[in-house]
Amino acid sequence: MNKTSLELKPREKIIKFGPESLLDYELLALMLSTGTKNESVLDLAYRLVNEYGLNRLFKLNYNELKSISGIKEAKASKLMATFELARRASTLNQNQIIDNAKDLYLYIKGEYLNLDYEVLTVIYVNAKCKIIAKRKYDSFQVNLINVPFKKIVGDAINLSSYGLFLIHNHPSGDVNPSLQDIDVTNELKKILLPLNIHLLDSIIIGNNKYFSLGEMIERIKNIEE
Repeated sequence: MNKTSLELKPREKIIKFGPESLLDYELLALMLSTGTKNESVLDLAYRLVNEYGLNRLFKLNYNELKSISGIKEAKASKLMATFELARRASTLNQNQIIDNAKDLYLYIKGEYLNLDYEVLTVIYVNAKCKIIAKRKYDSFQVNLINVPFKKIVGDAINLSSYGLFLIHNHPSGDVNPSLQDIDVTNELKKILLPLNIHLLDSIIIGNNKYFSLGEMIERIKNIEE
């Protein structure tokens, strides 16, 4: 089979049978669009899937992607954009109401898929717990020194927020809160209190699960009562 027919096959399949009919490397081939002078796009995609796997590919940054044989600037940028769209598309409707930790996790979990570095996200809501804004801060460890408290509080005031949710991940997959996680949550709550802005919850995400510090506090209160 010649190169042209190989490149057309995934397109024909997706049109006739839908995207679910394609194998992983065929979907990747459609993202890449073209191969190289030495490899067809299907051969390139097949090699990438077999050498790296989709999960690892999802984690690679621009320089790591560009270092792969057959991947240059355009393909690396296209893959990064595609992966980011997949993360964003996996979240629920941004206009939904979030009033508990599970809803928050379901809303945001796609954006944390396969991340190997910490990302802090702040979601601002109105009095009906409807999302009005989302801000993301990455490339740091969540602790009292690095969390941008002034920026978070300033945004909350400018957005006339009723409250906010704090979300970050543990790349290790262990969602148990550290002392720093608890300190950050308590410090932000203390800053927001006199402003009548509510820290509604702080959750930690890792390995397809989450831990809610808000739920933990409620459990402790119930035990004490």
